[in-house]
Amino acid sequence: MKKYFFILAAAAALAACAKNEVTPVLSNENTEIAYNVAPKTKTTTDFATTNVFASWAYYLPNDKNWDANLTDAQLYIDNSKISYQTDGSDTWKETGKTYYWPKGGKLTFFAYSLNKNNLDLNVGNSLNHVAIAKEADCYGITALIDLDENPNTDFLVADIAKDQFQNTNKAHFRVGVPTLFKHKFSRVQFQVKKAADYAGKEFKLNSIKFNKLSHAATYAQSQDADKAGIKDGVNEEYILASGTRTTQVYTETALAITSTDYVAVPEANEKRYIYIPQDFIGVTDANAIATIEVNYTVTTTVGGNTVDDVCTATINVKDYFDSWEMGKKYIFKLDFTLDEIKWDPAVEKWENVSSSDITIQ
Repeated sequence: MKKYFFILAAAAALAACAKNEVTPVLSNENTEIAYNVAPKTKTTTDFATTNVFASWAYYLPNDKNWDANLTDAQLYIDNSKISYQTDGSDTWKETGKTYYWPKGGKLTFFAYSLNKNNLDLNVGNSLNHVAIAKEADCYGITALIDLDENPNTDFLVADIAKDQFQNTNKAHFRVGVPTLFKHKFSRVQFQVKKAADYAGKEFKLNSIKFNKLSHAATYAQSQDADKAGIKDGVNEEYILASGTRTTQVYTETALAITSTDYVAVPEANEKRYIYIPQDFIGVTDANAIATIEVNYTVTTTVGGNTVDDVCTATINVKDYFDSWEMGKKYIFKLDFTLDEIKWDPAVEKWENVSSSDITIQ
């Protein structure tokens, strides 16, 4: 279950975690900790070996488990930068540093990535950052990200790997801590077509803009093991920052619309395609309703003459989607059509006009 909270106050700064630390085993005869990142399957896409991610781990003794005793957990691995090792070992670990499984006890792992070869965020005015929190209402990854300051950031968070005590080897995975990343923002795509092959007519898409979208939010994992419907005791929440309903351009590159079948706007033309998950159907303020503004040109050619008719269509997002959710791709299908010019011929009846009597002598 995923919840979206919409507030008028700015999103609060993320609290730092309280670090009750235990010294990790760095060198002994125990097995080295590695990460088991999921490769491409029928339901997943490749996590590129050029990517990196950050990981934390918390320690509990063998007689305790994460769900029941998470407040007792001690930090074991702190914000370790994990990358694929190119030494032929086919492993994911921190370069230049080795962690080993504790001789007694178990570890619970957290991880995030930006789906690229670094973890850099433009701090900006919103103080963008990702961290780990361990407090009363939030045990896990927390983040504050403004997509105006960090456009198209693909924020990934891995499923929490609870109570691990050794490297595992699940089907289709490498040997290591199971690390399955999931998209935590929403993806948008536009597809376009013309309704028919109109003689002497050409369509050109000039731009697509979103108006009054939220572009900044705080994300948090929270533990709620007793709440029904929460998967594995983990809930995810977004708190939208205030004053962030602005115009965001999807594309501003002219594109000829030539097909009568839907064709995706090419990725090269996409200026903004990742967006904050947010609610639309619940917005009742007319001044805050998110809209799509589509600007296009219809060119008419008659003989050697051409006429360009520049048009703008405005569409309410909530007429098509109630909300955007984490990890979902929303496809808008734009069908460009014309109202055919038709003639309605009629002939008015003859109106009788009579002269006065004419006397013929």
